[in-house]
Amino acid sequence: MPGFVHLHNHSEYSLLDAIARCPEIAARCKELGFDSYALTDHGVMYGALEFYLAMRELGLKPILGCEFYIAARRLTDKDPNLDRRNRHLVLLARDTEGYRNLMKLTSIAHTDGFYYKPRVDLEAVAEHKAGLVALTACPGGVVAAPYHHEGEEQAYAALETYLKVFGAENLFLEIQYHYLEMEDRYRQWARDAANRAGVRLVATNDCHYVHKEDARAHDIALCLRDKKLLTDADRQKYSGPEYYIKSEGEMRELHADYQDALDNTLQVAALCNLELDLDEVHFPNLTLPAEELARLRSWQIPAQAKAARASVAIRGQSESGDGIKVVPGNHEQHQQFSDYLRMLTYQGAARRYGEVTPELSERIEYELSVIIDKGFSTYFLICAEFCNWARQQDIPVGPGRGSAAGSVVAYSLEITDLDPIKYGLYFERFLNPERIELPDFDIDFCKRRRDEVIDHVKEKYGADKVALIITYSRLKARAVIKAVGRTKGLEFQYVNRVTNEIHGLNPTIDDAISNSAELQQMIAADQEIRELVEDARKLEGIAAHHSVHAAGLVISPEELPSFVPVQKHKDTNMLVTQYSMDTVPFTGLVKFDFLGLRNLTLIQDTADYIAEFEGQPIDPRVLPDGDQRTYAALQRGDGYGVFQFEAPQVKRMLMEGRPVRGVDRCQVDDVFRPALHQHPLDLRRLELKHA
Repeated sequence: MPGFVHLHNHSEYSLLDAIARCPEIAARCKELGFDSYALTDHGVMYGALEFYLAMRELGLKPILGCEFYIAARRLTDKDPNLDRRNRHLVLLARDTEGYRNLMKLTSIAHTDGFYYKPRVDLEAVAEHKAGLVALTACPGGVVAAPYHHEGEEQAYAALETYLKVFGAENLFLEIQYHYLEMEDRYRQWARDAANRAGVRLVATNDCHYVHKEDARAHDIALCLRDKKLLTDADRQKYSGPEYYIKSEGEMRELHADYQDALDNTLQVAALCNLELDLDEVHFPNLTLPAEELARLRSWQIPAQAKAARASVAIRGQSESGDGIKVVPGNHEQHQQFSDYLRMLTYQGAARRYGEVTPELSERIEYELSVIIDKGFSTYFLICAEFCNWARQQDIPVGPGRGSAAGSVVAYSLEITDLDPIKYGLYFERFLNPERIELPDFDIDFCKRRRDEVIDHVKEKYGADKVALIITYSRLKARAVIKAVGRTKGLEFQYVNRVTNEIHGLNPTIDDAISNSAELQQMIAADQEIRELVEDARKLEGIAAHHSVHAAGLVISPEELPSFVPVQKHKDTNMLVTQYSMDTVPFTGLVKFDFLGLRNLTLIQDTADYIAEFEGQPIDPRVLPDGDQRTYAALQRGDGYGVFQFEAPQVKRMLMEGRPVRGVDRCQVDDVFRPALHQHPLDLRRLELKHA
C-alpha cells in the first residue's frame, strides 16, 4: 500500500505552463506504485475527463480538482492597480456534488471573474464549497503569499478565514519544498500554525512534468508561452528540475521532518471518491407547441403503417440494456415524442414519395423501431426542428453527409435531402440495434448564415444551455521544431534545413527521421540539430492554445456547468465547453454538428444571380442529376468551387475515371475519404464501366 498521494499537479492543459500528458501521468503513477493522483490545472478543467479516463483505464483512482485564482477583492472588481494580483487555492472534488461545484466555480471564474486570469472570490467559493476539499496551495497560495509578503499575523488570519469556510475536516495547510529557503521557512511556520488552528498539514510537489529529465523541455515551454529566448535574463524560470512526479521515497526524504504531512495525503485521498456515470445521455428539454399536440391527437396512423408495425421484428438493445443510458422523461412524454416522430415521418414521406407503399412503410417502421427503442426520438425531432427553421428563413441547408443519408426517417423529416431508397443506402450504417453510440447528423449550413441557426437554438433552449466545443492547437512536427528553434535563437534558415526534410501529411518527428536519410545525417553530424530535435520531440503534440471546433456544439437540459465547465468565446461571448470533442460525449450532453460550408453559400449566390440576371428562379435542391454538360466539365477536371472535388488528386481521378452519372461521382469522392486516402487503392474502378 502506498503511503503518499500527489495532490497538487498540472498537465499539458495548464497550457504551456506544464507539459505532463494525461496517459503518461497515469502510466508513471502505475510504475511508481501510486493508486491515486490529483489533477489541479491552473484555473481550468480542460484535462479533467481525459485524466479521469486515463487513470481508470489503468485501475487507478483519479482525483479531480483545480488550482483556482482567488481575486484580491470581489471577482467583479477589475481595477488594474488593485486587481491584477491574485492568490491560489486548490480545490478537490470529494464526490459528484463536489465535481459539479468545481465545474460551476471554474465557469464563474471564466464568465464573470476573468481579468487577466480566470478568478473566483471567497464569496463564490463559500457558496459552492459543498463536496470540496481545500488545500492552501503553493508559495503564491492564500496563506503562503501573505506569509511571504505581509507577515505571519496576516498569514494566520488568512488561514482562519478559510478554516471558517471549510472547517477542519475539509481544509489542509499545504507545504512544498523544492530546495528553496523561502519554502523551508514557510513549512516550519506552517507546522506551528496548523497545530494552533487545529488543521492538518499536507505536503505536495506541484508537479508540472512527468520525469526529472523533462525539466529542460518544460523550460522551453515557458519560453514559448512568454515569447522569450532561453538566454533572456528577465524570463520566468523554475528554481530547478524538481517539479516532476517524485516517488514516495523521494518525497519522504525531501520532507524528512514532516512525515505527518505526507501521511495526511492519504486522508485527503480517502475523502475523494468521485464516481462519474459516463454512459448517461441527457437530451435537451423539448416541448411540443399546443397546436402540434392538437395535430397529434387528431392524426390517424395509416393502415399500411399498422400492418408494417406488426411485421417488423424489433431487435437489439433497449434503453435498459448495455451501452449508453438515455435519461428519460416520464413515460407519457417518451410516448408522446415517439408518436409525434411517427406522425411527422409519415407526413413527410407522403410529401417526398407521394404514395407511401407497404414496402416504404416497412422501411419506415423498421427505422422507427430502432430509433424509438434506443430512446433517440428527441434527437431526431430536435435536428428536424432547426433544419426546417433554417429552410423557412431561406438559409441553405446541406443535402446530408455520411451515414445519416441512409435514413428514410431523416429524409422524410427533411434533415437530409438524399433519397436512401433511390440510391440504395443502408440505415444500419447510421443506426442499428447493435450500435450503442448516439447517432450523429453532420449538418451543413450556409457559412454566411450559420450563426443565425445557432442564435435560433440559443433562443429556443436558452443561451445558458448552448455552447460551442473547445479544440486545442497542438505542436506538430514542423511547428514544434520551428518553435523550439526560436527559443534557442537559431537562425530561420538553419532550422528550415530540418523542417524541409519533413514530408507527408502530419508525420511525427520519428516518422520524418525514418523517411529521410538526409535528416539522419544532419542529426548525426550536428549536435545543435540533434539537441533541437530531441527537445522538440518532448514537446511534440502538446496542447499550446485553444480555439473552438468548426462545427460542434452542445445543448443542455440544465445550466451547462451542471454537466461541463464553460468559458466565453473571446470574440462573441458565446459559451464554450472546457471539454473537447473527445471528452464532451462523456458528460452526458448530446453533440450537434453545425458546419458552415462556403460551397452552400456559393451555390445559393449562383442561384440568386441566375434569378436576377436571367429572370428564371431555380431551386438548387431539385436540379436534374444527369446534365451531360456538367459531367463533361467534371471529366475535364473542372472541380474549382465544387465541394470535395478541388484537390489536384481528385481532379486527376475525375479525368481518368470520366464520371457520367451520380454513382460515378460518389465513387470518386469515396476514394479520397480520410479513412481511405492514406492507403494504396486501385483507382481504376470507374474505368470498368467504359469497357
